[in-house]
Amino acid sequence: MTKKIKKKVQSKKTAPADEKTELVEIESTAQAQALSESPVPSREVEEFPKPDFDKGFPVVPLQKFVMFPRMGTRLSFDRHISLSALRKIDDSKGFVICLLQKDKEAGTPKEDGFHSVGVLAYVKGIYGTPNSLLSVSLFGIMPVDITTISFQGGAKNSNNVLDNFEKYFYAMARPHVIVFKDKKFAKPISQNLLSQMSQYAKTQHNMPDNLGEILAGIPPEGQCIISHSFLRISDEEHQEILESKTYEEMFAKIELAIGIALEIHNVISANRQSVEAKMMKSQREYALQEQISQLQKELGELNSGGGDATQLAQRAKEQKFPPAIKEKFDEEMIRLKMLNPMNSEYSVVRNYVDWLLSLPFGIYTDDVLDINRATDSLNSQHFGLEKVKARILEHIAVLQLAQKLKNNETKNPILCLVGPPGVGKTTLAISIAHAMNRNLARISLGGVHDDSEIRGHRRTYIGSMPGRIVQALKKAKSMNPLILLDEIDKMSSDLRGDPASAVLEALDQELNNEFTDHFLEVGIDLSRVVFIATANSTEGIPAPLYDRMEIVRIPGYLHFEKEHIAKEFLIPKIIKQNSLSSKNYKIADSAINGILKEYTREAGVRELERKLNTIARKRAMEIVSKQKFNPLIAQKNLFGYLGVSDFAGPKIIDDNKAGVTTGLAWTPVGGDVLRIECLLLPGRGKVQLTGHLGDVMKESAQIALSIVRERSKQFKIPDEKFRKTDIHLHFPEGATPKDGPSAGIAITVAMLSAFTGKVISPYTAFTGEVSLTGRLIAIGGLKEKSLAALDSGVKKLLLPHDNLKNVEDLPKMVKEGIEIKMFSVIDEVIGELF
Repeated sequence: MTKKIKKKVQSKKTAPADEKTELVEIESTAQAQALSESPVPSREVEEFPKPDFDKGFPVVPLQKFVMFPRMGTRLSFDRHISLSALRKIDDSKGFVICLLQKDKEAGTPKEDGFHSVGVLAYVKGIYGTPNSLLSVSLFGIMPVDITTISFQGGAKNSNNVLDNFEKYFYAMARPHVIVFKDKKFAKPISQNLLSQMSQYAKTQHNMPDNLGEILAGIPPEGQCIISHSFLRISDEEHQEILESKTYEEMFAKIELAIGIALEIHNVISANRQSVEAKMMKSQREYALQEQISQLQKELGELNSGGGDATQLAQRAKEQKFPPAIKEKFDEEMIRLKMLNPMNSEYSVVRNYVDWLLSLPFGIYTDDVLDINRATDSLNSQHFGLEKVKARILEHIAVLQLAQKLKNNETKNPILCLVGPPGVGKTTLAISIAHAMNRNLARISLGGVHDDSEIRGHRRTYIGSMPGRIVQALKKAKSMNPLILLDEIDKMSSDLRGDPASAVLEALDQELNNEFTDHFLEVGIDLSRVVFIATANSTEGIPAPLYDRMEIVRIPGYLHFEKEHIAKEFLIPKIIKQNSLSSKNYKIADSAINGILKEYTREAGVRELERKLNTIARKRAMEIVSKQKFNPLIAQKNLFGYLGVSDFAGPKIIDDNKAGVTTGLAWTPVGGDVLRIECLLLPGRGKVQLTGHLGDVMKESAQIALSIVRERSKQFKIPDEKFRKTDIHLHFPEGATPKDGPSAGIAITVAMLSAFTGKVISPYTAFTGEVSLTGRLIAIGGLKEKSLAALDSGVKKLLLPHDNLKNVEDLPKMVKEGIEIKMFSVIDEVIGELF
């Protein structure tokens, strides 16, 4: 049977009460009992014989204790390798070598599992104990260097098998000599050591205060050895000090250990003093608060609770709480009065009450229901965007009728303005709030990934607060504001929750009259709030959230709209921002047109505003440096102010080559013109596609090839040509990803042009999907694409007949500037061109 027991060893090198605990292994209780009854006598000796270093000594392995020279101690043993070594003490004149194991958990260490320096000790006595352990009284004689160590002993049992029970370690050793490098340092070292040991003793429990005086009567050599034994450090650190070769080295190691111990003591003492000071301050504040409470009770100002309950109650009288919230407020006020201000729960309840009092319950702004005023307000800040303006004016008209008929069933619209960056979605929402006389609160949802941001945190959490919707009500200071949910398509979800799901309740017109915030724990009426969301694309909006909003798409501005915005809105604002005047900063129409064509390519006007700001700053430099300049900036002056144009080359290149067509693409920042190039090479009929294309676009190329091959006889293209020709399709601007089916017509025409040699005019653009049977399928983003085509100089646009409804909505400028033709099948397109 093998089991683990703990034994306590009292060390005499420190105070008598100091005990060490060592985990040892005992294989059989009978083993220890047999050794205690063995011929090894129990004895006490007063004088030590001279050790014989020529013969060697048995080794007593120590797991969690370091023996010290010139110190006596009593240890208990029960491991067989220790018991077997103690049996051999008569052969070594009572001497053993105490060696620290490198692996403290090893029951039977290997020969190389010991440190190289140990302590030669004399066995003063061996005693049996009631728990079958052997208690051995040892006295350290000197440190020794181990030269060799071996595993010896062992006898064969009745089965003629070697029994490890009798085995023990035996070592040859020589004295470990420690000397002073220079005797003149002995006295200074001794003085420093006594001083430091005196300080060390004052910081340690159960250590004599006069330790310095005790060590003073010992020679310097002995002082280092004795001081070493008093240090309360790890066994490894003790062993390292024991292995010192000079007293200077030993003193340096002892000094380092004492320094670390004193530093730790100082830190602990400082922390203890800080904690005690805070506790005394808290107790004093508590006592003073109790005295104040008692005085206030006698004066009749308070019943029992916190000193500010009266002020909170007074503020509550001015609030117009709904019944449910009034009930919750009264309940929390009762709790607040019962709590002591020093209680941690007091601040939680007080924070909750403060939030209830800070919300604008019962405060509503009066809507301005004047259609003409609203129209002027919207038009003064934004040009164009007629559909959005019309939708807002329709709602104002409905509210005006509801007011006359005293109808309270009218629901506020929940609009989502979808459009590319820079078209004025956010500023339009601000204008709508001004037109309706509503307070505005903006909530930026970009990057929000925790539903607690919307619904708030529960009061049990430290630092909890309401969600952003409730905070927006506080900021707006009314219960019927216009709340702008900016970048609603940029929300994300993870393990912490889905904020889009939390927004659902607020945007559901049937449920938002009882919106529940986790912090407030009561329903908030949001039915009179106007929610307007903005997004760059509907792709990032979850379907349930998309279903609750009315999508209003804001397309990119037309060229003439940008010119008008620049003249009427941007230039006056820039003049004011840069401290200029209309006399020294004039932009000609040709310059604005040049900036739009050569320096910007966007759906909105942000880059246009940046370019105008750049010119304004350079004009300010000219004025300050007193340079001569012409107040009017024309197109020919743009290079001097803006440098080389960002879009120097034309989008459409008329190189008179077969296999080249012009397609149209939609991007988040508006439409774009796409050049498609097809080249035929000798080969084996392979199709190579380049230009960073997506899977859908690659499939469109395969469909286009099948359509061309099916009509090869019509154009007298031999089948052999398809088998011996490689087709390379390339879409320039290869760093830009491209995908979608709308380039189907353009790819088909490019391939047919390459095979027939027919040159297609680059000023004829194509957009539309082609099925395998040749049917043309409608595409999206026609307005953005047509605007890009108009800006690039396209004269004719061919597209599917199914897009007729979209053509009717195109701006008049596009309809007049581009010849638009619609077809139902690809053969009609081929007949038109070939």
